[in-house]
Amino acid sequence: MSKEGIPDLRPEYVSRVDVGSGVFALFTDEPKTGASRIAIEHVCTRPRDGMTLRVAPFLTGGSSGHQLLSEDPLTVSPSILCADCGLHGFIRDGHWTDA
Repeated sequence: MSKEGIPDLRPEYVSRVDVGSGVFALFTDEPKTGASRIAIEHVCTRPRDGMTLRVAPFLTGGSSGHQLLSEDPLTVSPSILCADCGLHGFIRDGHWTDA
């Protein structure tokens, strides 16, 4: 649990990048493949049950998912949407911008 008393459901990560507005990009290592994945950390208040959690859902990959366009500065395409709380925005040039 985090020091703010909010349950912390983030995955283990290798590095954490602050992109602003309370959003962080977490880079993880996948032990089986050695590949890195990106999760988007934020404080999520779910309308369905009112719970507030610190979460970091992984970006989707593949042909219809997210693409890492640049690691430094961090740029991801397309926009990122949290299906639980509705957080929606872009990471471009290392900065979060609300959609």
